[in-house]
Amino acid sequence: MKNKLLASVGAACLALCASASVSYAASLLPGETMGLAALAPLPEGIYALDLESYGGTSSQRLGVNIPIAVWSTPWTFANTRVEFIGAVPFAHLDGGVNHTGLITPLYGAIFAHDFGGGLTGGVLIGLRGEDPDAKLAAITGRSTLQGDFRGGLYYSHDGWNLAATGWVTSSFGANYANNDAAGVDYSITRTFDKFEFGFVGYTYGDISNGYLSGGRNGQTELGGMVGYNFGPVIAQALVTHAIYTTVNGTQAGTNETRGWLRLIVPLWSPTPAVAAPLKARY
Repeated sequence: MKNKLLASVGAACLALCASASVSYAASLLPGETMGLAALAPLPEGIYALDLESYGGTSSQRLGVNIPIAVWSTPWTFANTRVEFIGAVPFAHLDGGVNHTGLITPLYGAIFAHDFGGGLTGGVLIGLRGEDPDAKLAAITGRSTLQGDFRGGLYYSHDGWNLAATGWVTSSFGANYANNDAAGVDYSITRTFDKFEFGFVGYTYGDISNGYLSGGRNGQTELGGMVGYNFGPVIAQALVTHAIYTTVNGTQAGTNETRGWLRLIVPLWSPTPAVAAPLKARY
């Protein structure tokens, strides 16, 4: 369960990238917070996380790399810690379109709360810019600022970890109809000493009015996760497969498979060792 706390480093700020193969117009890479206590409070310090995701169909594959920095500040109120996050990710498209470039950056604040008894949660309020890469921006339609809003609840007890993080993105500007989306990432995992195993998944869909003058897109993927705490670095590997997909409002084939790899690293803490408060937390 130690990795669950550290994993919350980057989870709240992974709302950064083009969607999976269903639609590049949706605002997120759905599933990016699977297996994480996304908005749970972190011990004071500075943390880094990197997520690599790659997968798709036989005709189109999408890879996304998201480097993230989080500052968990010393400022608290009502058992809530204030944290700041930032990331500038990039995407690489293979098959049909072969291109790599920077995509929408994110800057925001997390208000992470500890309810006690193993229950935590929080909210993220973020602002994401347009895609810096013109070719990717033409695919995603992200040419204006976007608001990113998230909320999550997490419960941990006796080695069991339950996590659910919901998100909504909304674009500011004339192209709003191409970019509004909502979804939820969820997981149930079990910790055994330094290992963590479990089931993960996500569901998302468009919420725009008249999305591209057609039906809405959406997807549900399920899979598994294994993690290991190297102390202090934590690694997580996930594999998911689509079980339900809609394109323009019509059910489509569910042949997408996606792999995920996370590395989570504490960079600095005001205490002699980051591991001490992490261990004490659980």
